[in-house]
Amino acid sequence: MAPKVGILTWHDPTNCGSALQAYALHYYLRQNGIDARIIRYVPQWCRGDYMQMPWRMLSLKQIIKRLFKECLLLFYTIIPYSLQKKVSPFFPFYNQHCKMTEPCTEENIEDICKSFTTIISGSDQIWNPNHIDPIFLQNFQTHPLNKISYAASLGGKTMPEELIPLYKESLKSFSAISVRENDGRELINQLGYSAAIHIDPTLLIDASHYRAIAKPALYIKKPFAFCYFLSTDQEYKMQVQEYVKKHHLEAIGFSADHEDYIWMKKVDIMGPLEWLWLIDNAEVVLTNSYHATILSLILHTPFFTFLRFDARSKKSQNARLEQLNSYFDIADYLVDTKIPDLPVYPFSKFEERLPDLQQKANKYLMKNIE
Repeated sequence: MAPKVGILTWHDPTNCGSALQAYALHYYLRQNGIDARIIRYVPQWCRGDYMQMPWRMLSLKQIIKRLFKECLLLFYTIIPYSLQKKVSPFFPFYNQHCKMTEPCTEENIEDICKSFTTIISGSDQIWNPNHIDPIFLQNFQTHPLNKISYAASLGGKTMPEELIPLYKESLKSFSAISVRENDGRELINQLGYSAAIHIDPTLLIDASHYRAIAKPALYIKKPFAFCYFLSTDQEYKMQVQEYVKKHHLEAIGFSADHEDYIWMKKVDIMGPLEWLWLIDNAEVVLTNSYHATILSLILHTPFFTFLRFDARSKKSQNARLEQLNSYFDIADYLVDTKIPDLPVYPFSKFEERLPDLQQKANKYLMKNIE
């Protein structure tokens, strides 16, 4: 009988990178003969969408709206474009491509997890002390269960003194710990535990699979630069505007700053599958997203990645890009002040180094899953 594994991670219905890293780990495990499911848990501070919540927690009005949207989901691929825009493209992605538990909260997550033999915490920044939810440290478990992590990120290099007891006590019951960055391993070591470093789950899946599930973004004309920004730093945006003008490209994408849609064309419907297509079909990806950088590497799309955190800040999350650079030598394509005039990143370097990292990840997972 195949091991039954629950994956406890971010699967934010507004962030393509978070959604795809959750999908990738679950898909990879299922391809390796493991009955893996994403645990449909959302922390309290981001429970903004009633589609993610247990039915018993909804008001009558929310129930009616949810029933309407779930009916639309049944016909999502054939309903008019105007109706598709009424449903977040994340939900058809999860419905069609992911095996998930029913929605749960901290009140009933332990009951949901009793059907699994192993729970994996990870990946993404689920252990970042700046916004830690103890559920991701699996502190809710009272019955015997194999607990491990895979490529969990702590975000940076520091941990507040007041949180050390929480981490120490929670990690005591883990049979194996894997983190995503060396900084995270050092923090785990300081807590008295050992940890392995492994690649983000999105790197476990090859380009052909991502292309097979990608969905064309409608009304997009080539050639274009895919611009994907998760902050509002105007210095970076001015650099982008100069770059696309110089290279005769249309700027298309998403920005956290809505004023950028004055010069950038916003993609009307962009879930994880459209996001993949945009990265794959762009002439260049200009971003400050960690996962957009990874997918650019996998899909061999030229890229420049802006560092959106001040390296001196205690809340800096640049460690993940530093770790990625240690694997694939992308430092020249990480932009601090000005987009450099460089040839395309040599993707042969990426392809040469990735298999060994994938093999190490596979060995860790297959050894520690019960």
